[in-house]
Amino acid sequence: MTVTSKSLTTIAIEWDASTDNVKVEGYIIYRDGIRVGSSRTLRYIDQNLTKH
Repeated sequence: MTVTSKSLTTIAIEWDASTDNVKVEGYIIYRDGIRVGSSRTLRYIDQNLTKH
């Protein structure tokens, strides 16, 4: 996984395709153990970050 851009409230991440299942239809994204979204591509932009 690679962070491709970031700000105080947004982060863009990219990752390599899964190699253990040839019929992957998408990826589920978790932040701190909580599902925050999904992606059918190898990229996700999380725009709901909060500053701690």
